[in-house]
Amino acid sequence: MPVGDTVKLFVCWPPTEHNLKLLDDEPPGPERLSRIIDQLRGGRCVVVCRNNPLYLSSGCIHAVVTLRGGFMYAGNFMTANNGTAFIRTLRLSPAFVDRYDDAGLRGLFANLLDQIDTTLGRLSCWHSLIAELIKSWPIIQRVGRKTEKKRLAERLLRLSKETQWQQVCAEFSDTDMSMLDDIVRVQLNRGVRRIPKSLT
Repeated sequence: MPVGDTVKLFVCWPPTEHNLKLLDDEPPGPERLSRIIDQLRGGRCVVVCRNNPLYLSSGCIHAVVTLRGGFMYAGNFMTANNGTAFIRTLRLSPAFVDRYDDAGLRGLFANLLDQIDTTLGRLSCWHSLIAELIKSWPIIQRVGRKTEKKRLAERLLRLSKETQWQQVCAEFSDTDMSMLDDIVRVQLNRGVRRIPKSLT
């Protein structure tokens, strides 16, 4: 949110598979968006000033032009509705993920786990989050450390004990449930001897 007389122009594109792939294929740098701007889809322009703040959802591609200089206050926060988009962005942007060093990946995975916890706080978001988690597991498996993947599996195991779990499971195919079961079993085969029947 701009402070005082600051005015910014935001140009934003949704984090669709098409847009994220275009962005991911470009090398990093200040000219990256200018090389693909005519190929991105669904763009919108928003003038942001003191009386017109802007909320950008997780993964939103954006560029900012300063129309009148000054200070701008920005903050990151998580909502239950952002979990699926956060995970999908990691899956569709492998080059982006590969640019992180070890410390960066630890921070990225910590944010992922926090976002999953936030999203699972709302029952209506469970299905979309878990569906995307299953699709994105290969990249999570590749970049996450053993302790982090174990923590994620433990969270899914606790979730399976919730009374609403059966309602959510009914919306998944047998293949998806088998993959989810594998995620938990592989990470917790030493720590948990008994997997709830709802995950098998």
